[in-house]
Amino acid sequence: MKKIIGLLLLITVYTVNAKNNNATVVQDTTVVVNENVVYKVFKDSQNFNVSISTKDTDVMMSMLRLGISVYFDVKGKEKKDVYVKYPLEPVRPTLGKDQVPSQGIPSLEDENLIKQNIARLVEDDLPLEAMYHYFDSEEQFHTLLNALDTSISYEFDKVNGSLEYRLKIPKHKISTSSKEDFSDLLIGVKTNAMPGKRQEANKGSQSGGRGGRSSGGRGGGGGRGRQGGGEPGAQSQQPSIKSLDFWFKA
Repeated sequence: MKKIIGLLLLITVYTVNAKNNNATVVQDTTVVVNENVVYKVFKDSQNFNVSISTKDTDVMMSMLRLGISVYFDVKGKEKKDVYVKYPLEPVRPTLGKDQVPSQGIPSLEDENLIKQNIARLVEDDLPLEAMYHYFDSEEQFHTLLNALDTSISYEFDKVNGSLEYRLKIPKHKISTSSKEDFSDLLIGVKTNAMPGKRQEANKGSQSGGRGGRSSGGRGGGGGRGRQGGGEPGAQSQQPSIKSLDFWFKA
């Protein structure tokens, strides 16, 4: 009887494995938390999947309006030779008077209005063109349909009030070496600069060297970053913008 049960279990296991020959198996997961931004990397046999999420509306506006560049350095030296930039130019949403939050400390109504504006940005205003840069060459591509097998998307959770950036990029687009094991890979995330304007050092930024690494889905410690907003004491009808500038080991 035990032999029969063992044989049945063996057949079951073989059947399950046979059905999943084409499945993508996640080999490794990295989670790093810096300030109020969560960075996740999911690696399988062919791709790296990068996720950047936050509930901070100021950071959201930075990501959506200015865009971000995600850098990959297989040598672990924080060099910016390989990256994906999206969007290419700042996004300038058109808001009616009834869509602009009031001045001063945001009320609950203002917070809801800001979230509505963020949802509108994600759903209606974001362009579909991005840039892939590899050392001396670069190529513009459609974020969903392209020959690079690379995809970029944003998702805004209206219930939880969180924004998530998602990037899928093949390993051979990060390094063309077939022997590369990506053991020293560093990933950098930086807010794109406004055209024609020099970014002031450390102003309004989340910055802080290199983040730690935590595998298996557990939240990890971030770098020694700090956050800033706009001018001290200034009031604005729009959410202030907090830029990102952070590297972590994948």
